[in-house]
Amino acid sequence: MNSSHLAIGTALLVVSLAVAEPKGAEATPPKPEKAAKGSPQKKAPAKKASPTVKPQPSRKDLALKEARSCDRDKNGRIEGLEVMTLNNLFKSNPDSFLYLLDENGSHSLESEEIAAINLAIKPKKK
Repeated sequence: MNSSHLAIGTALLVVSLAVAEPKGAEATPPKPEKAAKGSPQKKAPAKKASPTVKPQPSRKDLALKEARSCDRDKNGRIEGLEVMTLNNLFKSNPDSFLYLLDENGSHSLESEEIAAINLAIKPKKK
């Protein structure tokens, strides 16, 4: 025998050993054991409902809320001393949203602008 036949024989032996499976091995994975007949099977936990999200108020809503805070008698109309209170609140608070209600940009709420606020504000029910 020459050395090439010996090399081929050795290579075939190595390949056949690498490809061969052990005698007890199965090609499919083992099946999970079934639960006994008397024991109940576990159910998947129910999904929790997502919490409802409240809509965020708009800037206009925040401005009306500030104006509503000046309505002392809760009748849905800003009148009398409430007008002065509203104008003082508007001038004294630079971070106020009341600037949205000042349509002409005069840094003061005139009677027409207050009338528009009165239409937007609904009286609180007692």
